[in-house]
Amino acid sequence: MMEVPASWRVGFLVRNAIAKSTPLSQRLTLVANAVTQTDGLFAPVDFIALLGAPSQDTSEKNLFDESELVELREAAVTKIKHAATGSLASHPKLALLLSYWKKWGNTGEVETYIDQLTKTPNGCLQLLQSLVLRSLRHGMGDYLAEERFYMRSKDIETLIPMDTLATRVKDISADILDDQGKRALNAVQKAIERRDAGKSDDDPFAID
Repeated sequence: MMEVPASWRVGFLVRNAIAKSTPLSQRLTLVANAVTQTDGLFAPVDFIALLGAPSQDTSEKNLFDESELVELREAAVTKIKHAATGSLASHPKLALLLSYWKKWGNTGEVETYIDQLTKTPNGCLQLLQSLVLRSLRHGMGDYLAEERFYMRSKDIETLIPMDTLATRVKDISADILDDQGKRALNAVQKAIERRDAGKSDDDPFAID
């Protein structure tokens, strides 16, 4: 339950390697080239986000100054925009990639992309599946943890108005969906119900 995500572990390893072995004058070029040239999408973009995240260790020096971070974020946005012409919609981390694009790039471009994507049931479902969160609740004496799949309205609203999504979800029939699709559809319907009832959805261990 306390496992650190793989992307964070990779990010910390790469960051430490750069800090220890790469001269200051070469760091920006090295990372920018790596982001541009790799076939990967989420790992390099998430790494750029990690570089800009505040450190809990106040004695730890930043690898890049703010102007360099801006340049790296621009490289990350270019990579996401390139993927938007092809594989981005089917990426399992779609929602997070879109949030980075919106944070670092042109908000209007992201909103247009999301609007077009969610006008089709398949595109809407792709976004929904990337918004699903998973939690495990383990009570005293339980042999197995109880698994919960849910969404938070604030994550949805970052990308698309809740009312707009609620309207477009109506076009999706659960009868033709696989288990993952049904789980996503149920999660967004529960999130809409909590929003309408004025309930918080920040508790990962709540019972729907």
